Amino acid sequence: MQKKLVRNGQVYNLPITHIHRPPIDPTTGCRPMEIREPHKLHVQNLKRKMKINPHATVVPFLVLVDPEECDRVEKFDIRRHDQYNYYVIGGSHSAEACRQLIKEHPTTYFFKYAECKIYVGLTVDEAKLLAWDHNNDNNCRQKMSSIERIRFFHHEYLDALHTYGPKLYPALRRQCLYEVGIVIDDTVKSDGIRKYESWFQLAFRDGNVWDLQDAIFTIWENKEVKG
Repeated sequence: MQKKLVRNGQVYNLPITHIHRPPIDPTTGCRPMEIREPHKLHVQNLKRKMKINPHATVVPFLVLVDPEECDRVEKFDIRRHDQYNYYVIGGSHSAEACRQLIKEHPTTYFFKYAECKIYVGLTVDEAKLLAWDHNNDNNCRQKMSSIERIRFFHHEYLDALHTYGPKLYPALRRQCLYEVGIVIDDTVKSDGIRKYESWFQLAFRDGNVWDLQDAIFTIWENKEVKG
């Protein structure tokens, strides 16, 4: 697929208004180039982080030029790179967050453009493969140990505490689980989350209590527990 990558992966700033979700297949009603539907809670969390730090998204999007506008790398006009329309292949959640933010803050420069690597002429299977590769970080999170997940939840807790104060937003637990690869059905109320409550009871601590817990985690990870 390297041959279908514009200028060996050089990163370009593209207008977010030119970056779209992949097209719908009229026969199935699905978007075959998407590996998953953008999750609303994940998009909201990204928006919150990007408002605090516009550079929160550090990995360039992977985008495909609309095949009706250009279907081969040789035909791609680099001088018009900001005029083509693109389908987002990798970074769909961040792209959706940017699209919503630019509607809410139309004069904010940081939300108007996104750093992208451009592909031309990908097949559906190639697009899916790239999407999975782009989500390696998410796959890595799914393989976290319980201690690693608790530490991750703790950092999310501190971030939310700093942003919202003592009254944490209700979706924090669901969002934490989603980001480590545990998806709770939106139609389920609290029952699906309740079985993970012991993790949150450990993670949602700060000060000396957290320091003591973290020290115990480290002893366990170093296999220094004697029994």
